[in-house]
Amino acid sequence: MPFLILTQARSGSYHLAALLNSAPDITCFGEIFKENALELPKPQLAKLGLTNRDMAARDADPIGLLNRLRKDTEACGTIFGFKDFLPNLNRVKVFGKLGHSENWQKIILLRNPIERYISRRRAAETGVFVVKQGEAVTADLLHAKISFDAESFNQFLKNHMRFVEVAQNLHQKHGDAVVFTAQYERLSDPRHLQDILKFVGSQASANHLTSDHVKQYAKPLSEGVENWGALLAYLNENGLTSLLPTT
Repeated sequence: MPFLILTQARSGSYHLAALLNSAPDITCFGEIFKENALELPKPQLAKLGLTNRDMAARDADPIGLLNRLRKDTEACGTIFGFKDFLPNLNRVKVFGKLGHSENWQKIILLRNPIERYISRRRAAETGVFVVKQGEAVTADLLHAKISFDAESFNQFLKNHMRFVEVAQNLHQKHGDAVVFTAQYERLSDPRHLQDILKFVGSQASANHLTSDHVKQYAKPLSEGVENWGALLAYLNENGLTSLLPTT
């Protein structure tokens, strides 16, 4: 059965997709319905007769594109999957079909909203969204501090909660056989990865999975926010201190 990794930006979805794609019996693509690019490897684009700029052709028949990719993947004996964001899937009118289908397994990838907010602001300000092993990125970009802004965080949190509600509704409707909730914080835990592999029907060992994606910020979260006290005060005033990461 094919699977979809449904997530939000700055949740480690490229890392998870790379881990799953390293399993010998899985082919997991990236953000196929990215607004400004058709994010597929060159061999797949060549088979489809497309380039990574042929978004109009992709969007004209998104389900047809998925079916062709799935057919080619399964013909090679591997499980087909990809990762994407809800706005992308809604834009091309795919989520209604995949999200509510019993024939598509859903991996919901979640990350602590405060971590994700900080990471997203840092990426937007530095332009560094993805870092792979061997790439030279200066420390001042990776460890750049952001400024907490209550208004932007409030809107960010509303969007986060809407996504969580969608995820909860999917799980309530389909149950554990079709929906699996994965946690960003546990992607380095072989036991969690093994549960994900089992969920999608893979026979691979989590101990053999690899990814070339690098964690971008390794310092304590508080060191990455120049007005950390303002963030704590906002959380306290609004009864949101439970959102603080436990580690």
